[in-house]
Amino acid sequence: MPGMDGVEATRIIHGRFPEIHIIMLTTFDDDVYVEQALYHGAEGYLLKDSLPAELIASIRAIAHGAYLIAPGVAKKLIDRVYETAEITADYEEGGKDLPYWFLSLSKREKEVLSLIVRGFSNQEMSEKLFLARQTVKNYVSTIYSKLCAKDRTEIKQMVAKARLRL
Repeated sequence: MPGMDGVEATRIIHGRFPEIHIIMLTTFDDDVYVEQALYHGAEGYLLKDSLPAELIASIRAIAHGAYLIAPGVAKKLIDRVYETAEITADYEEGGKDLPYWFLSLSKREKEVLSLIVRGFSNQEMSEKLFLARQTVKNYVSTIYSKLCAKDRTEIKQMVAKARLRL
């Protein structure tokens, strides 16, 4: 989309017209993009390879109050819930509670967080993780948002205070 992405469009539309049902129809099945779309008001998240009959059924279901997520995308989100539960169990065995903000991060966001704490630049993270620089920038931005942090120094302080080993 020229000028803005679907998440930003969703945020604006939902902010102005909260009664409108929004379905994301996209090629992106990235965790961050899905989370942001749902957070900003999307009630459906479907991939462009969906069959026409599935799209029609989804539109009807969402019009009647359902939330729908493409099966492959839903699996990724569920896998992340299990992964977070495992990390939480490992951490709590050491007698500590994980900080709420850490639990909100996806696996990839935790990888990026670890690299931020270790002083990597966006370009270096891009090369290490084999991601486009803009994708890394999106992850960093999402981490800032989820942690309510204004810069990398504040993120490093939060991780140090929580005594996380990343």
